[in-house]
Amino acid sequence: LDAAKRAMTLAMQQMNPRDTFMLIDFADRASTFHDAPLPNTPQNVSNALKYLRALPSGGGTNQLDGIRRALDRPNDPTRLRMVLLMTDGFIGNEREIFTETKRLLRDARVFSFGIGSSVNHFLLNRLAEEGRGFSETIRTDEDPGVAVERFVRRVAKPLLTDITIDWGGLQVVDVLPRRVPDLFDAQPVIVMGRYRSTGTANVTLRG
Repeated sequence: LDAAKRAMTLAMQQMNPRDTFMLIDFADRASTFHDAPLPNTPQNVSNALKYLRALPSGGGTNQLDGIRRALDRPNDPTRLRMVLLMTDGFIGNEREIFTETKRLLRDARVFSFGIGSSVNHFLLNRLAEEGRGFSETIRTDEDPGVAVERFVRRVAKPLLTDITIDWGGLQVVDVLPRRVPDLFDAQPVIVMGRYRSTGTANVTLRG
């Protein structure tokens, strides 16, 4: 929890001036610092960090409730919603979490941070893939500053969003990832697939 608090503190201190934010904690159940997104003002951030510092350790890891609190909200067409998920728990109900994430995701992006040695890497990697984000793991003895700075640097510079690929008539199958992630600064996008036969075509990338 201490490592998660340090990482979340750094992330909140590096928000852009026009950002809004929510802080959601989930143990046996999910609760929020504030029921609606708040503007990034010094007072709001200070109050949120006080709430964060006071969070106790213990309880379960009800990530499903946390995902619902973060994603099941009215959509704001003027903003890109980014969910930064931090957890140290080995969470087991993957199928239920994937189903709810797909149902509620809409245009949001999900980025996952696993903290410690017992995280469910399959779950966090798959959530980031479904959410067109990326996943990181931080050891409890590791300074989270490097990972958080890398995260902030990437998401601060989206180069292409809503990427689609036109294979130009080539018969391409088994393309992974199924949903092409956004292209951020310092974060390459790699797409793999199989083609059924040889041929010549212009492959077009749009975003």
